[in-house]
Amino acid sequence: MPIFSAPFLTVVSVFDPVLSYLPFNFGGTATDVDFSVLGASVTLTAPTGSNRTQSNALPHLYRITVDQAVDVEFDVRGAGGGSGSSGNGGAGGRVVGEVKLQPGTTYTLLLGALGFNATNIQWGFGGYGGGGSGTSGGSGEPGTAFGDGGDLAQSYVNSSTPADQGLGGELGGGGGGLSGLFSGTSLSQSSAIIIAGGGGGGGSRSVGSGGAGGGGANLSGTAGSTVDNAGGGGGGTTTARGAQGTSSLGTSAPSAKQAGAGFGGGGADDYDGSSENEGGGGGGSGYFGGGGGSAYAAGNDAAGGGGGSAYYDSSLVSNVSGARGYSNSRGQIIITRA
Repeated sequence: MPIFSAPFLTVVSVFDPVLSYLPFNFGGTATDVDFSVLGASVTLTAPTGSNRTQSNALPHLYRITVDQAVDVEFDVRGAGGGSGSSGNGGAGGRVVGEVKLQPGTTYTLLLGALGFNATNIQWGFGGYGGGGSGTSGGSGEPGTAFGDGGDLAQSYVNSSTPADQGLGGELGGGGGGLSGLFSGTSLSQSSAIIIAGGGGGGGSRSVGSGGAGGGGANLSGTAGSTVDNAGGGGGGTTTARGAQGTSSLGTSAPSAKQAGAGFGGGGADDYDGSSENEGGGGGGSGYFGGGGGSAYAAGNDAAGGGGGSAYYDSSLVSNVSGARGYSNSRGQIIITRA
């Protein structure tokens, strides 16, 4: 029988063959899985929503406890970044490692959401798990640390034409959310055990691809692709946020909102003064998030956001593997008896 009731995901001992799990803060009936043998596993995948508000309200958090020490492998996969009008989103990273879960400790799982793709009328919002927003017609907003994805920070309107207000034209994609395992119920860098970085959002131009989220032996995220006069956002590292991209010639673009611990930066927009907006991609989230991409409308240039970094606590995690830039899919965590 499970030791704890919903809304906990309960990994039980070798003498108790039932694993019960339910999303934190959501009702319903717990799902029971036979967890009595080596190799028994359960897969949790981030949900999807048709818009930012709906996505942020869906269950991305699970809590787990054990009644006595048990070795568990966690396969943690960050979410991919959204595509811009033309630039592709970067792939999220993957970290696989074994952790001895301890009784008396509550652990939290966060499943990062995909960054939203830009459409012909809408920039891409950041994915849940701290992904930064892409933009056109304003400065993209960074994600919330280990929480909601970013939106557009403020209007930057220079024309009555809808396309120039970020309601159409060239738009940046949102950064992907991180996925991770944390000790306790408060999510922060200090409580992190494993984090896989989210991919950066694509810029509004075809070569403005988002950077890859960190994972495996390559914990740092990669920078978003630079497009001529528009610089890509920097990848997050294990010690610092990724730098926001800068435009070498564009002076009218508002500054991208910078990345930080557990969230990606917002993309920057530029307006050419007459008819064109260009939008940079949002940064992917991570231990440190990737910076947002920049834009330079006069040259039709818009860059991708950087990927977020990965992390694991070497005192708690063993047999580590994985890869940087592993998948463009939703965040996922696979839990297996080790």
